Parts: sequence; structure tokens; C-alpha cells
Amino acid sequence: MFNLRSLDLNLLTVFEAVYELGTVSGAADRLALSQSAASHALARLREACSDDLFVRARQGLAPTPVARTMYPSIKRALEALRGSLADAIGFDPARAHRRFRISIPYSMGPFFALDLRAAAAAVAPRVVLSFDTVSRPVDLEHNLRDGFMDIAIDWLPIVMDPFVNERLFDDRLMLLARTGHPLVDSGVTLEDLTKMEFVTLHRRREGEHLPQAIREFYKLGVREVVRVSELLQIPIVVANTDLWA
Repeated sequence: MFNLRSLDLNLLTVFEAVYELGTVSGAADRLALSQSAASHALARLREACSDDLFVRARQGLAPTPVARTMYPSIKRALEALRGSLADAIGFDPARAHRRFRISIPYSMGPFFALDLRAAAAAVAPRVVLSFDTVSRPVDLEHNLRDGFMDIAIDWLPIVMDPFVNERLFDDRLMLLARTGHPLVDSGVTLEDLTKMEFVTLHRRREGEHLPQAIREFYKLGVREVVRVSELLQIPIVVANTDLWA
């Protein structure tokens, strides 16, 4: 078993920063260190681990297999320590120096991100928020578990323990068609829906996990003729065709 008493735990924050930023200079800036101090810390950690940890790549430093194995555990440990210390002294938004990573795989995600960023800046100027708004995130649950993401705003619940799901708002199911579509003014019946052709989003999970309204919609026998990977692609397709969404 590795003897932690022989290791300066500050080296782990340097490891975390280099891993996430890909450069020693970036890590030094994040940690308010000189570049030489950050380089020296990385050298000490390499010696302690008997591994290079990072190697030169086209864009900065790339982690070795050992570093990739180490990172999730070190990240969780550091975040747990930071959280415990913050809870002990109380969270003061005006003085907090923290970073939160937020996933918003939702059609309005980019716009929510801008509003959240502005709201946070007004009360927590030193808190850094970063956002990922891809519609179909890969391994979202695992990214939350491993500390790559702190919060997810999504229409699909997280079913893994120990995550907490809270309801923020409700959406309505709406039909989308281009301006001047021949059926818009005449009205749409349930029978019409079975004859329409739709552009849809690739599903992230099996149908039984879809919200109730969408499950009922698909039971009508909706004809999906085009599937796209991003929600914001749908209005573009609809605006230029007679397809519905």
C-alpha cells in the first residue's frame, strides 16, 4: 500500500490541473503558482508514481494510461475534500473560489447556460461555471459519478445512486411545422398525425424511459423519416421541408 505520509498532497492538485488543462502553464495559472513550481511539483509526482504521467502531444500534454487510471479517484477525493471544507466553513457565494461543470442536454441549453452564467456572476464573481450543451451526452451518469460533471439539467432522470433528481419546470409537447405549411391553417387531427412524416431526434435510451407524453405520441404510429443528432437541427430541417417535428 502506498504511504501517503511520503507524499505532499498539494501535488495532487497540480496533477488534476495538468490533466484537465493539458499544459503546465495552464495548471500554474489556475493554482496561482509559478510555472517552475508547477513543473517541479509534476516532476516530484512522476517520481513518486514511477511513471511519466503526461507525455508531449500535438496539443499540450496527453495523460499516460497510468494517469488516466488515477484521475477519477484523485478527482473524487479532491472534490470530496473541497466539499467537506466548504461545508465546514459555510458557502459564501461572494467569496467562494469554486468551479462547477454543468451539463444541459436540452434544446434551450445554450440559452439557459448564458442566463445561469450571468446570474452567478452577479452574486458569485469568483465562481467559474463551464457548460456542456450537447443533446446526446455520452456516459452522463458516469461523468457525474466520476466528478467530471457537477450538475445535469435534463429531461431524463438519473437513475443511479446516490444522485438526487429535482423537478425544475414542465415542458409542453408541441407540433412544429414551417410557415405556410398546407395543414397549419386547416387544423390537425389525430388521424392526420398518422399520415404525417416527421423529423426526430436519435433516442438516448429505450422507449420505455421516455416521458409519458412522448410515449403516447409514438403509439399513434408516427412516421419518422429523418433522424438528427442535435435538437437544434430540427427547426432547420422543418423550416425547409414539409416535415413535421
